[in-house]
Amino acid sequence: MKRKSWLIITAAVITAAAAFFVVLSMAHSDEGVITIRDVTSQQGDSTGNWGVKGSVSPGSIAWDGPNQVMKFAFSDHTGKMNVIYRGTVPDSFKPGTVLTITGRYRQDGMFEASSLGRERSLCAICH
Repeated sequence: MKRKSWLIITAAVITAAAAFFVVLSMAHSDEGVITIRDVTSQQGDSTGNWGVKGSVSPGSIAWDGPNQVMKFAFSDHTGKMNVIYRGTVPDSFKPGTVLTITGRYRQDGMFEASSLGRERSLCAICH
């Protein structure tokens, strides 16, 4: 009886560890995310919907509360671009926040974001 219990516990631990590592790898995946340089080279392609990972530049946030429109500068290791977002802004949105924004790059050089997705880490040692 004791041996059967140990086998069940061992199998449960191995399954839980495998599930943790699958979720961890998906959380750190940048699949479908491109750089600012890549998205700005697509200027004028209004059909493209891009995911771009970067950070909010300090001192760049301009919020129009009554119209729920926010403009800010967004940068990564390849460049910088101006972003406009319409809608509710998450409480966690601050200068220096690292996020993946989704949207399209307009002909006027503005990135029109349709979502602001905050980056999350599942473990403290990953970052």
